[in-house]
Amino acid sequence: MLKDGGVLVITLETEEAVIFKLIAQYVEIVGNQEYWQSSYVEANKLRKTIDDIGLSYKFETYPEYLDVSACFEQDSEEGRVLMDFLFQANLRNASSELNQQLLSLVDEVAFEQNGRKMLYLPTGTFLIPKQ
Repeated sequence: MLKDGGVLVITLETEEAVIFKLIAQYVEIVGNQEYWQSSYVEANKLRKTIDDIGLSYKFETYPEYLDVSACFEQDSEEGRVLMDFLFQANLRNASSELNQQLLSLVDEVAFEQNGRKMLYLPTGTFLIPKQ
């Protein structure tokens, strides 16, 4: 429960974030569409829910970027953790073929900036005052 004058702050990726594309491609590859369709909420879905409830709120978007260069470094622990995060899966026991396929997907959506591989992961922040 919020105290009087309190504000609930929720930050989520927006639908423009490439992480959603990566996860969708991953579940296509492994065949688990039900998991994808029911488990993820991005900013526009939450906005619709808040609008349907009739709450007042302020919403701001922020450009965010993630350096994924470590994903492309041989035997990088940081790269393995990043890949798990990007695909929302434990890829430790995945075949080398699957890992290479997923790395290719990351490479397709990444861009180079100052010699680093970056992903665009914009966020949306909701500020919902106690009502």
